[in-house]
Order: sequence, then C-alpha cells, then structure tokens
Amino acid sequence: MNSEDIGRVFDKGFTGATGRKQYKSTGMGLYLAKRLVQKLGHEIEIESKEMGYTQIAIRFLRSD
Repeated sequence: MNSEDIGRVFDKGFTGATGRKQYKSTGMGLYLAKRLVQKLGHEIEIESKEMGYTQIAIRFLRSD
C-alpha cells in the first residue's frame, strides 16, 4: 500500500490504486469496520510496507 494512502484507508469510499483497477470496489469495508470497532469502544489501526505487507490490528479495550 502506498504511504500516501495509509491515512485515508478508513475514509468512506476510499479504494486506493488497487481498488481503482477493480471495477467492483466500493471502498466501504474498512470504513464500516472502523465505525463498528469504535462504536463497540475499541480501536483499529493499520500498518503497511509498500510491496511488503499490510497489517490491521484491532485492540479490544476493557470497560471497567
């Protein structure tokens, strides 16, 4: 993933370069994932190395 795209991957409708090559991309998956995770009181983050890997982590926070 492009380093310039990393800050926008959770934006509604964002598809990035790969998504623009595939005509069925909606850009809604990570947007909905983030909304759901936040609504449940947790955190989601993404880390990526171009031409290497992309890792998404969800932190399940305790509510005391």
